[in-house]
Amino acid sequence: MTGPAIAGMLFTVGTPNMAIFINAIALFLSALFTLAMPNLEKSRQLEGTINKKMSLVKADWSIVISFSLQNVYLMIVYFLFSVMIVIMTATLEAAFATQVLSLSEGEYGVLVSIAGAGVFVGSFINTIVVEKIPTSWLISVGSIITAIGYVVFSMSVTFLIASVGCFVLSFATAFANTGFYTFYQNNIPVDMMGRVGSIYGFAEAFLIILATAIFGVAAELIPIRCIVVFGATLMLFVAITLFICAIRSSKAGYYQNVTAKAEEI
Repeated sequence: MTGPAIAGMLFTVGTPNMAIFINAIALFLSALFTLAMPNLEKSRQLEGTINKKMSLVKADWSIVISFSLQNVYLMIVYFLFSVMIVIMTATLEAAFATQVLSLSEGEYGVLVSIAGAGVFVGSFINTIVVEKIPTSWLISVGSIITAIGYVVFSMSVTFLIASVGCFVLSFATAFANTGFYTFYQNNIPVDMMGRVGSIYGFAEAFLIILATAIFGVAAELIPIRCIVVFGATLMLFVAITLFICAIRSSKAGYYQNVTAKAEEI
């Protein structure tokens, strides 16, 4: 929540280089703190050769693939939401803001801070109304509004319109994330969460790198606005698909909380 807002303030009072250096220092300190933490799994660490460790990795992949094939609907929702994340991360919003909208570094910093404020406000409201909104609507409608915010941003020609788009997309992201993680925790067994999250997270990270590279190369060939509009349109299409999958009455059981499922059993 606070990351984007702090980054925006750093852009406003300083330079992007300063913000990057401060971020690097923070990451380094985090690594030092992590090194100082006790190793609670030392007694359970796998002992043996690299081959045995690779066998464990292969076994985890096999388990996750088998679980995915047995729970196709879960993985479809997971995949669609991950694609949303990939597009959001890979979109060249910084280059769009500075090169297309001709915003100064300070103005871009304010824009980032507005996005941070949107996440903060969305998260605050979310804590109040989350019990009253079905999980299926949180993830589906939240994703659609997020995509609409990106469309508004991609079509913007002024700082004001871009600000509205950034606030809307970041505001809605809070609801979409809550819906997705509630869905994830309610439907994936505890002993599978780590395996599924690690393997699909690796795939998501790879796709982010690939998509960013593709968008970056494309930016050298075609106007940046075309790329951002394409990304926003693609995100809206994925969000609509996710909405259709989530609101199907036949899949309502997937969006019940753990307590409701236990009562039915």
